Amino acid sequence: MLRRVARLLCVLGFLSLAPSAVGLASASSGSPLLDRIHSGIPLEFPIKTPPVGTPTFAIKMTPTAPRLAQPTPTSQAPTEPTATPGLGAPAVLEGEVIVDTYINEWDPDANVGGFGDLRLRFGTSGAVKQTLIYFEYDDLPVDAQVTRALLRLHSGSDPRGALVVGAYGVIRDWEEEQATWQRCSLDEGWKVPGASCTETDRAQQPVDTQLVDGSSSTVEWDITQLVQHWVSQDPSDDPALANVSGNNGVILVPEPGNVYCEYGFYSTEYRGIAGVQPQFVIEYTTGTEQPTPTDTVEPTSTPTDPFSPGPDGTPTPTVPLGQPVIASGSIEADTYVSEWEPETSYGGAGHMRVRNHETGSVRRALIRFSLDDLPDGCLVQSASLVLTTTSARCAPLDVGIYGLTSDWSESCCSWQVRAPDQPWAACGADDVALDRAASTVDIQRVDTPESTFGWDITKLVRHWVSGSSNSDDPSLDGIKGNCGLALLAMTGSQAGECCFYSHEYVSLPDVQPNVLIAYTMPTPTPTATATETPAPTATPEPSATLQAPAAHLLSLPFICWKD
Repeated sequence: MLRRVARLLCVLGFLSLAPSAVGLASASSGSPLLDRIHSGIPLEFPIKTPPVGTPTFAIKMTPTAPRLAQPTPTSQAPTEPTATPGLGAPAVLEGEVIVDTYINEWDPDANVGGFGDLRLRFGTSGAVKQTLIYFEYDDLPVDAQVTRALLRLHSGSDPRGALVVGAYGVIRDWEEEQATWQRCSLDEGWKVPGASCTETDRAQQPVDTQLVDGSSSTVEWDITQLVQHWVSQDPSDDPALANVSGNNGVILVPEPGNVYCEYGFYSTEYRGIAGVQPQFVIEYTTGTEQPTPTDTVEPTSTPTDPFSPGPDGTPTPTVPLGQPVIASGSIEADTYVSEWEPETSYGGAGHMRVRNHETGSVRRALIRFSLDDLPDGCLVQSASLVLTTTSARCAPLDVGIYGLTSDWSESCCSWQVRAPDQPWAACGADDVALDRAASTVDIQRVDTPESTFGWDITKLVRHWVSGSSNSDDPSLDGIKGNCGLALLAMTGSQAGECCFYSHEYVSLPDVQPNVLIAYTMPTPTPTATATETPAPTATPEPSATLQAPAAHLLSLPFICWKD
């Protein structure tokens, strides 16, 4: 009730939720895009056209259920929940979320409940930014049987990496204008900071997970199970519902195993663009018996280990069809080559160096990793290379990733040769036709020692997995297989060097190079079996030839191909 009163006062102009009005701590992101969201300035979303021949993907986690159409915004005022009544007939209740905020481990005492954005971030310590959302469904009829419920957010971030994000039921009450990483309200703290206690803060498992990768500006979580539980108030032993006794909202949490990246979504307070605020949709019936959910359709919890041993001891994928899974690529080889030591091989060193000088990129790192653990037929949704800098002084360098077109030997590779008696076409793997691609797949600024950095190598991994040998994309042209990749300091970077741990640095396995790949398995298309037509009753007519009815194929699509 307090939430609704506060929201009404805000809409009527009697209460301001702006950070300056309530003395909130500053939470500037350092990102011009997200800071524009804070200020309420309208954003434009440029359509990023993929290279010819490279499809982009949007995941539908529930392929058998129709996706609800996004409502067309007609006003900038908050949308009142609307219900379509009908005894025994399907009906829909939908409206805007009334309370939302996010909590931030990096700014643990700051409340950002009045900000125009919501954030999700995965960092070195885990889910460092999480989003809290609350909505009311008072207009739902008392005899309503909930058949489907969705939580819909609209992204305000440029695509950068990917996050698998789980939707958890919140156990304890919280206040939008008071919640922080440490506290759920001024009078009460979370049992574990970040609402991390699975007994008193939030549920043990999510009711749904979705892949947030920028392929679509709208992301929907299926929270049917949670809303059904709120409405029924029945006790449950389900880990996704246990200890959740009532509607205290939802918390969105990046799942373990994610890459290091951040996404921003518009919040309820953002009024620069109508229709992009968080929304909920509840489908229900009245006067009919609610179908009993079966255990076979429940999603798995966190996608931490996608493989289990098969009968012959080899890893066998056990992932549900259509569910996003995070897998790690095994580093096979890494080294660096140096123009200043052109005959020296550094394949056994515990570090890799990238250096820029007056003459250009004089030290370059080479990395190759295996894709053998990816199941056949998988669809790569995103891939990131994650490196950690050592404690050595790190000059700010723009470091680009290039796909290699020639194979190389870790133990023998140098500035001059890629393998014994096999020189590079141009020293330092510099030939853009025979040694490496002509363009980068991603560039990142590396400027801090003892820090973790990630590069988006999605299209390169997709190209390798597809087995394609041709591409009009200059960053893929000439690449005919997985020969690894090279890290070069980009032209224009200041003179200096950065140093990364290699996979030979065994003292601290957590700082070794890592490749994180998010993939899904397609839903197979079942083939209908033709049924035999019973023989007709004999008649005096001449004999006739009986024909079996034509078989019909049922297609269950789960990938959306975008033009």
